[in-house]
Amino acid sequence: MMFISMVLLNSCNREELITTVEPMTLDLAENLTPYGNSLILKFTTERSYECSNYEVKIAMQDTTGVLEIDLLGVLEPGVCIEQPEPARGYALYSSDPDTYEIRIKQQDRVSEGTLTVTNTRYLFNWINLESLTPVQLEMIKVPDQFYWGVLTRGTTNGTAEAEEFRQRLRNEGANLEPVLLEGEYGPFRVTSGGELVIDGLQLTPSDDLIMMYFPGGTEHLNDVLGDFTRHDFQVTFLTHDGYSINNQLL
Repeated sequence: MMFISMVLLNSCNREELITTVEPMTLDLAENLTPYGNSLILKFTTERSYECSNYEVKIAMQDTTGVLEIDLLGVLEPGVCIEQPEPARGYALYSSDPDTYEIRIKQQDRVSEGTLTVTNTRYLFNWINLESLTPVQLEMIKVPDQFYWGVLTRGTTNGTAEAEEFRQRLRNEGANLEPVLLEGEYGPFRVTSGGELVIDGLQLTPSDDLIMMYFPGGTEHLNDVLGDFTRHDFQVTFLTHDGYSINNQLL
């Protein structure tokens, strides 16, 4: 009896691959790391499933000048996290500046086009789309030495200390009024007026959005933040090389 019950438990937790064609959206993001950044292609089914942990199963082949992505199906989880959500899957692509052919296949449906990679952006030009809807056609790369985040002042004294902090950054070579290309980046977008916008971020009257080029590097910026841990403001920077650093004591 014990052996039979173990078999039944195993079968209940088995993952199943659903191979019917599912209309999907394709969104873009950027993977930021200390070793170089890369493009994330985010596939999401248009319909929701009964569990939040359904997964789009993906196979990717990168040959000379051609990127082929096969959407194999939707993987039904062995254990359901009960929350209706679409299925999602991700493909990571790193390449030198050039123009590449791209083919995305789902059963007999094939979407084709080109992906142009430059020093500053990724640009898609689709020739044919089958059961695939791109959310965006272009994404700008986060520049090297770029840092962005939120500074929250505590009291009136915190306002003065925050200005002291900004002056220290300037003394260290920071450009606190950076000029950025207009358009969509992975973690934010930049308006025609040069304003940086982070979706979902709500600022209070004591918050300032802060962005800059800092040539000293992430490690040195972290050291500077350490000199301001006991001041009456809090600042958190996200970094071009994938870190989150702040002046808060653990």
